[in-house]
Amino acid sequence: MRYDVLGALRIRDDHGEPIELSSAKQRLVLALLLYRRGQPLSADRLLDLLWDGEPPRTARTNLQVYVHRLRQALGEGRIQHGPDGYRLIAEPGEIDAVLFEEHAAGGRHREALDLWYGDAYAGFADVDVLRDEASRLAELRLLSYEERVESDLELGQHAALVAELQQLVGQHPLRERLRGQLMLALYRCGRTAEAAEVYRTGRAALVEELGLEPGPELRRLEQAILSGDPSLELTPVVPAQLPAAARWFTGREEQLARITALLTERPVDGSVPIVAIDGPGGLGKSALAVHAAHRVAGAFPDAQLYVNLRAATPGAEPLTPGEVLARFLRALGRPDAPHEPEEAAAAFRSLTAGRRVLVVLDDAQDAAHVRPLLPGSPGPAVLVTSRTALAAVDGASAEHLDVLAEPDALELLTRMAGPERVRDQRADAIRIVQLCGGLPLAVRIAGARLMARPGWRLSALAARLSDNRARLDELEHADLAVRASFAVGHAMLPDDDARLLELIGWVGLPDFTVPVAAAMAGRPEGVVRRCLDRLAEAQLVQEENERYSVHDLIGLFAREQAGERLTDADRAEAVRRVLHWYIGTARSGVRVISPYADHRWRFGTTDLLCAGLEIHDADEAIRWIDAEHRNLETVVSQALSNGAEEASAVAALAAAASQLFVQSERIEAAEQLNATLLSQATEASVHEPAVVAQALIDLGIACQLMNRIALGVEYLDRGAAAWEELDDRLGLASALNSLGAGLIMHADFDRARGVLIRAVELHRDLGHADGENRALTNLGALAFQQGRYDEALAAFERRVEVGVAGGNLTGFGIALENLATTWQRLGDHRRALAAFERALEVHREAASRQGTVTALWGCGESLHALGDHAAARSQWTEATDLLVQLHRLTAAEAVELLAAEVPRNPYLPPAE
Repeated sequence: MRYDVLGALRIRDDHGEPIELSSAKQRLVLALLLYRRGQPLSADRLLDLLWDGEPPRTARTNLQVYVHRLRQALGEGRIQHGPDGYRLIAEPGEIDAVLFEEHAAGGRHREALDLWYGDAYAGFADVDVLRDEASRLAELRLLSYEERVESDLELGQHAALVAELQQLVGQHPLRERLRGQLMLALYRCGRTAEAAEVYRTGRAALVEELGLEPGPELRRLEQAILSGDPSLELTPVVPAQLPAAARWFTGREEQLARITALLTERPVDGSVPIVAIDGPGGLGKSALAVHAAHRVAGAFPDAQLYVNLRAATPGAEPLTPGEVLARFLRALGRPDAPHEPEEAAAAFRSLTAGRRVLVVLDDAQDAAHVRPLLPGSPGPAVLVTSRTALAAVDGASAEHLDVLAEPDALELLTRMAGPERVRDQRADAIRIVQLCGGLPLAVRIAGARLMARPGWRLSALAARLSDNRARLDELEHADLAVRASFAVGHAMLPDDDARLLELIGWVGLPDFTVPVAAAMAGRPEGVVRRCLDRLAEAQLVQEENERYSVHDLIGLFAREQAGERLTDADRAEAVRRVLHWYIGTARSGVRVISPYADHRWRFGTTDLLCAGLEIHDADEAIRWIDAEHRNLETVVSQALSNGAEEASAVAALAAAASQLFVQSERIEAAEQLNATLLSQATEASVHEPAVVAQALIDLGIACQLMNRIALGVEYLDRGAAAWEELDDRLGLASALNSLGAGLIMHADFDRARGVLIRAVELHRDLGHADGENRALTNLGALAFQQGRYDEALAAFERRVEVGVAGGNLTGFGIALENLATTWQRLGDHRRALAAFERALEVHREAASRQGTVTALWGCGESLHALGDHAAARSQWTEATDLLVQLHRLTAAEAVELLAAEVPRNPYLPPAE
C-alpha cells in the first residue's frame, strides 16, 4: 500500500493500482489519520474536524460508515479502533510524507524532493491541522531544496542551477539563503553585475516589506562579490568516499599484498585492473577491501569511489546499476545523470577514462550487477566484493577468502578482549576461536561480548559456544549476528538448493561426495551436482578434489533451517537413505577384500533404499574407507538418534564396515562403532539378537588388535555364547575362529586348542572350506606358540598350498607370514625372507595395512639375520612410516622404536 499526501491525496495498492474514494468525508478521515502517522485520533476530535466544530446529530453514525467503507477499500486491519480512538496501520515506506522526512534527515535530499508532486495535503486548506501540517512540510521542502542546491554548488553545477534558483527566489523573495545561492551561482558564471542586482532587489524587498536590512551573511557575500574575493571560487572536491578502515582488522597480509599489487599495476594491454574478493558471509570481505583501498588510495588522486551494493544486506533491496551510476556521476561533477542505464554507463566510462580513479563495489550480487559499473579505459582500478565468485567478470583477478588461521583469529580476539585477559586464559581463548571456526564475524562478536563484560571469564563464553544448539544464539551482539548474515544467502537460494543445504546441515557429515548428497536428497546425481555447483558459487559449500564440506557455523545454521522447514519424516528419510548408501558401499568393499565374509550381512537391513557405489578392487575399498570413516561415525550417531528402529540398519553397516576398518588399520573406529551399537541396541536387540552377537565379536577383534587381549577374549566369549544360544552354526563357527586366535594371544593354549578343533568341525560340517582353513592355520599358530615347530610348519605349508581359498587374499598372506615366522624360528632365514617377501606382495594386493607392516617387519628381521643391516633398516623404516601415517605411532615413538639395533615388532605374531 502507498499513501501520498505531498500533493492531492492519492492511494495505491501493492501493485501500484490507484484506489479511488468516492466520498469527500472519507478522504478527509483518511487524510487526518495519515497526518497522525499511526497515533490514535479520538472519535470526538474526528467529529469536530469533519464538521468544523458543528457535527450533526447523525455525525457519529456517519463516521462509523466512513471508517467501514475505508476498511473495505484499504483492507481489513488497516484501520484499528481502540479506547484512544482510530489509528491507521502503515508499514515503513508507505506514507510519502514520512519517507520524505527520513530521506531529508539522512541527507538524501534529491530522493526526498522527488517525492513531491504538488502542495502537501492539497484540497484540505480549510482544515486547520492539515493546513498547519502542510505549512510545516513546505518549510522542510524549502530546507531540503537549499541543502540540495548547496551540494550542487559544491559540485560545480552553478550554471545548471541559475534558472531553478531564479524561480525559487521569485516564489520566496524574502528567503535570504536562496538569494545568496543565486548570487553565488551567477557570480561563478561570470555574471557579477546580475549577482549584485539580485542583492539590491532583495534588500529593497526586505526594507519595504519588513523594514529590515539583509542579514550579515548576505551582506558579506555581496561585498565578496563586489571585491572579487578568491574564496568564492569553486574549490574542486576530489571524491574520497572510502569508509573508515576497520579498527580490529587482523591478518590477511599476503592477500593484502597481492590485492594492492594488482590494483596499482599498469597492465601492458591497457586493461583496467579488477580484483574480485569472494567468500561466504562473515569472512570480512568488506573489511579487507576497505583496508586494501586505503593502502592504495594515494595512487588514485583523482577520486576514490565507494558504494555498498547491498546484495546481502538484511531487509534491503540491492542497489541497481542505474542508481549507483547516478551517485558516481554526481560525485564526479555531473549531477544530471542520464536516465537510460546504458547512456549513464557510457558517461561514467567517459569521465573516468585516463584518470586515476579507484572504484570499490562492495557486496555485489553477481557479474551482471558489476559490469555496467566498470570503467573502460586505462587509469582506473576496481575492487569488488561478493558472496559469489565473479568468474564471469572479464579480466577480474579472483581473491577467494577463507576463514582466518587460528593465530590470526586469536590475535583478533586478543585485540578486542585485551592481551592480559587472553594471556591468562589462553586455552579458553583458543577454544573460543575454534568454536567460531575462524570466521571473522563470529570472532568479532565473541570479542565484542567480552569487551562489554570485562569481568566475564573466557571459560564461560567457551562453555556457551560449546553447545551446538545455542551457538548461533550466542554469536549475536548489538547489530552483529552470524545467523542473520547466513540467512541472507540462504534466502537467495532456489528452493532445491536451499533444501539440499538444509539436508546437508541436518545429516552433518564432515564432508561428502556427489553420490552421498544424491542419496541424501533422493535425487539423480546430475541434478544434485548442479545444485552443489550453485551452492559452491554462492560460497555456502566448499569443494576440493570432488569432496564437499560446509563451515561448522553454516552447518549449524543449515541444521536449524532443516528443523524449521522440513518435516520429521523428510529429515529421518534423508538420514536413512545415507545410511543405506553406506551399507551398500561397505558391502561392496567387503566383497572385494573378504569375499568369504558374506555371512556378515545375513542380518540387519537387507532391503536398501540406495545401492551405494560398486567397488572393484582392494585398493579402491581402502581409499573409500579412508575418505569416509568419519562420515560413518556421524551417520551412525544420527541414525540412532532417530530411534531404536534404526538399530537394524546400523548393525548392517557395522558388520560390513568393521571388516574394512580392520583391513585399513582403523581399529579404533571399529571399536567405537561396535561399542556405540551395543550401547544403543536395546529394544531392537530383543528382536534381532544376532545384532548383539556380531557386534560383540567385532568389538573383541578390535580389542585384540589393540593389544587389549583379556578384554578382547571377554567380548569374543560373550559373542560366541550369543551365537550358540541362537543355534546359528555359521555365526558360531566364525566366532570360535576369532576366539581361538584371541586365546592364543592370551596364552590360554589348552582352551584355544579345544575351541579351534570345534571351529574346524563346524566349518567342515557346513562345507565352509575357507573357515576350516582359517581354523587349521590358527591351530598351526597354537603349535608354534607351544614350540611344536614341525607341526606348525606342516600346518602352514598345507594352508599355503591351498592359496587364495574362497577369495581370502588376506588369509593367504597371513599363512605366508606364519610360515615365514616358523622358518625364522628354525633358523632358516633365507626361506623366511622368501616367505615374508611373498606375504608382502599378497598383503599389498589385498590392501591390508596391518599385514603390510608385519610382512615388512619380518623382512627386516630376516635381512638383519642374514647380515644385510642397511636393507633391514629400510624395511623397518617403511613400516614405521606407515604406522605414523595411520596414527598408530607418533613420530617420536617411531624414532624411539628404530633406535634399537633390532627393533621389536609393534604387533603380536599374526594369527588368522
